[in-house]
This record gives sequence, structure tokens and C-alpha cells, in this order.
Amino acid sequence: MNCRIAVIADIHYCVTPPIIAARQGQWGALLLRRTIERLNRYVKPDVTVVLGDLIDDPHAADAPALLVALRDLLERLDCPWLALPGNHDPSPAVFYDVFERVEHLDVNNVRMASFVDAEEPGYNASRSAEDLNRMAAVAAGHRGPLVALQHVPVDVPGGEASYGYTNCAEVTTAMRAHGYTLAVGGHYHPGVGLRQKDGVTTLVVPALCEAPFSFAVVTIDDDDIGVEVLDHQLQSSLALNDYHSHTQFAYCGEDVEMAQSAGFAAMIGLEQLAFTEHSGQLYFDSQTYWSGMIGERGIDGRSGRAERMADYWQAAAEHRSDSVLVGLEVDADFAGNPVAEPADLERADVVVGAVHWLPELRNPLPDTARAADEFLRIVDRLCRHRIDVLAHPFRVFRRAGISVPTSLFAPTVALLREHGVAAEVNFHTNEPPPSFFADCIRAGVRISFGSDAHALYEIGEFHPHLGLLADIGFDGDLTDILLPRSSPSDAGFHYDGCSLRG
Repeated sequence: MNCRIAVIADIHYCVTPPIIAARQGQWGALLLRRTIERLNRYVKPDVTVVLGDLIDDPHAADAPALLVALRDLLERLDCPWLALPGNHDPSPAVFYDVFERVEHLDVNNVRMASFVDAEEPGYNASRSAEDLNRMAAVAAGHRGPLVALQHVPVDVPGGEASYGYTNCAEVTTAMRAHGYTLAVGGHYHPGVGLRQKDGVTTLVVPALCEAPFSFAVVTIDDDDIGVEVLDHQLQSSLALNDYHSHTQFAYCGEDVEMAQSAGFAAMIGLEQLAFTEHSGQLYFDSQTYWSGMIGERGIDGRSGRAERMADYWQAAAEHRSDSVLVGLEVDADFAGNPVAEPADLERADVVVGAVHWLPELRNPLPDTARAADEFLRIVDRLCRHRIDVLAHPFRVFRRAGISVPTSLFAPTVALLREHGVAAEVNFHTNEPPPSFFADCIRAGVRISFGSDAHALYEIGEFHPHLGLLADIGFDGDLTDILLPRSSPSDAGFHYDGCSLRG
């Protein structure tokens, strides 16, 4: 049985920007949350380890509170985890007043031993005689792989990692003598890949706080070691856009706020971010919206009006730019009409049409065939209005606990192609069907990436989106299939001489 170990290092969390500009510790908690959510949903490691420098300033008055905040995030992990302090963390006594001290942990026959070593000049470290002896004690009687965890890389000072142990020879001698499979550290922010020298295998994991905001997944299978480094920053060559994100106006929002969203989007490398707030939530109060009455009454419904649309446009105006678009996620009523005033549709840079309710799915025992017919009728009508993208196709069935009718794929593709509407890949509380998007690509229907972010950490999280394209065998140029960049002055999204607006 192999063991998958997620490794996070050097978060450098702080409330204000750190002194060293390259570090983005002010986003530390957010990057950690994003890492945790990706680990839980997609990576599914057997164990997670955090190798020090969780915070940036150990002497700050808020240092204990910041550690508590990070600990609370780590408790969201679906797997066992441990954390050890680095040179930017408070003393071990203070650190382990917040975190449980785990000196070694066994997972899938892999034993991981953690070491907290003394700091030496030049950002180096030394391992005490006591801990050198503990290396032997931890190994005693264990017949599986052994992993040494520490903040500072096990490398000679001046080596590839720049930092190391002043008594590195003693550390590596102990590793060889007691059969350690691997030593994993952080501290050197660029990281160093898997390295084997003189019978010792080492890995230095890149810092989460510096671009490209990475963490690693180590796979150990007996003597075989594999490493995958995963980045949160998007490759600039991909020129990716997130055309579906929410704001502080969302009734269902967690911590999304326009200024922060725009800043985070720029940091992780999105070419464009679009705010597309729920139209129904901007016209109606929360109770009316969640009751689904807007499906029955549409935009002309008078009860439960909230009239927040003007406030939304005003708040968004200061953020609107070539890299930040302002639009709407337009709810469809049961007749397939957009729950939006024509003037607001025209004002939007991006219009994402969404089927959130079907009449048949409100019944206790819905008929799937009847619901499928309703879906096609509503999508057909909605696409005849001004929408650029069909949001999360078929999610309405998943949320009702009904298997998505695959019979809908071909006619939906045909409707999108006829009206020049893109199909959105959206993983927010959703598992988009890969075969549908394969059909879209074959038919020449454009694809749109949408995070549907209701929380800040979700913005531009396209790890699963790119994975879906890989799963269906697409290895071409993304510009051939993705919705292209637009701008606030455009009259719509254009490609191959055609407008996507119907």
C-alpha cells in the first residue's frame, strides 16, 4: 500500500503585507484554505504535514491568534495532519500551546518523524545530540519507509538549497545508518526537487507564500518515491478567465468582496475576472428568492422586491476595467425568460444564464422525463435572449438528487450552437459531465470556465476544469475552445467573426 503525503511549507501568514515584497503572507490563510479544499476534494492525501513558518512575525502581538486561525483551517482536513514550527514561528513552547505536538506518525506503514531544530547563523540549523539519538529510536523496530520532517533543508550550507544544517554530516549519517527513506524540508522558498546524494534522498518544498504558490504531494511506495508540485498561480500562457464569480451582494456568499476578489484574481494570474451576481437576488429579498417564487412570477413579480440592482452597479463601477468585467448571472423563470430588466441586461459586460429551478423538480416524486422536457424548453427560450454563457448545465438535476439525463446532451449542444452560447465548466457543488463537454468541443460550442465563487478562495480555482479537459483527451490550444477575452467596451464576445450573443 502506498502513502500519499501532502506537504505545505512557509505560509508566512500576516495581517499586513510582509516586509519582503515577494511574500504574499497577507493572503496566507486564504492560500491555505484553497490548498485544503483542493486536497479534500481532488487530491485526497493520506496525511498532510506543514513544515514551519506558518506565520511571518513571531513577535507580533497577534501571533498566537494567527496560529489559532491557521489551526482552525487545518482542522478542515479530511486526513490526519501535523504541523511543526519554523524560524518565523514563536518558540516551540508557544507554538505547541496551539498545535498538538506529534513527534512521529504512522500512516500506511510509513513512519514520519518531526524534528524541531535549533536555529544557527545564516538561517541554518543544527540537530541536537538528543534528536540525533531520537532518529535512531524512531526507526527502531519499524520495517516500512521512514521520513524525516523538518523546517530547514537537509543540505550543506551553500548547496543548492542555500540553507542547511551546520552538522549536516551527522544528520545524513544518521539517516543512512537507520534507513531513512526521505528527508523533507521547506525554508528555502524556491524549493529543490527530489535529490539523491550519497545514499540520502531529500526534498525541499516551495513556499506557499510566494509565486507560484505551491505545495507538494509525495507518494511513497516501498522504495519508490514520486513528487508532484501543484501550483495555485495559473500559467500566464493559458490566459484563463473566470467569467462567473459572486460578490458581497450574494445572499449565499461567504467572504467574497469586490476589491479583495479583484486583487486575489490578479495575484493568481487570471487574465480576466467577471462579477456575475444573481439577478434574482438583486431584485428580490432573500426569502422570495429562495422560495423559488421568481420562477413562477418572473421579473414582473411585485412581492418581495428588494431593488438592490442600482447599488450593485454603483459598487462595481470602481472595479470595472479591462481585467475586471461586471455582469449578471441571470435566473430563468419557468417560461424561460430572464429574471432581469432589459436595461440591466444591456448594461452587463457578461451575462451568464442559469436554470436554478424546474417546475417538475418541485414535486415530491418528480418525473425525470417531464423535467428533462422542461429543461430543454427553458434553455431554448433563455438562449433566445441576451446571454453569453449557460451556467452549470444540468446542475439543477444533481441538486434534486436525480441522475443527469444523458438524453439532454445532444439537444442542449444543438441549442447552444444555434444561438452562439458557451457552455460553462463549473464545479461549484457540482460534477460537470465530461462527455457533454466533449460533445460541445466536437460541435464547435465554446467552453467557459467559471468558478462560481461564493468564497474568496474559490476564485480562479481551475485545477478541476483543466483536469476535465485532460480527461476527455483535449490536448490542443485552449484558445481554440475557450470563450475569448472580452472588454467592457465590447458588444459581446467574438470569435471567428461571430458574436456569441444571440
